Amino acid sequence: MKRNGLVRGRSVWMLLAVFTLLGSLMMGCAPEGPAVTVEDAWSRPSSSKVGVAGAFMTLKNSGREADQLIAARSDVARMVELHETVIENEVMKMQQVPEIVVPARGEVVLKPGSFHIMLMGLNRDLNEGERIWLALEFASGTEIEVEAEVRMQ
Repeated sequence: MKRNGLVRGRSVWMLLAVFTLLGSLMMGCAPEGPAVTVEDAWSRPSSSKVGVAGAFMTLKNSGREADQLIAARSDVARMVELHETVIENEVMKMQQVPEIVVPARGEVVLKPGSFHIMLMGLNRDLNEGERIWLALEFASGTEIEVEAEVRMQ
């Protein structure tokens, strides 16, 4: 009897050790493909008379593969494009880009003077303190909807 109980006890401890090891391994693994999340989405106040505003945020990818932001849309603008700010002949200008790469296990910060989302043909004023809706489309097929706070920065 004692031997039987000893064997059963070892089996329980062995199973616990295996499950603990598997759990630890799974917690340390990043998702196979891209896994993008959005943090701190915001836009500057603007009037419909000015007609344009930029949207900014941090895109984080915890996955093992890069992903690309390929499009965005918003109900506050007739047209939405992905842009970057460049300096050409000592003149700063914005230009449209086809995508913004979010590296595997990394991040990209969309900010003034760099990559950003350009809202053009505003349907209404964007007032400080309110929130606007944006939908972000990625090459992986993922679509993320976010609310961006309208603020000075």
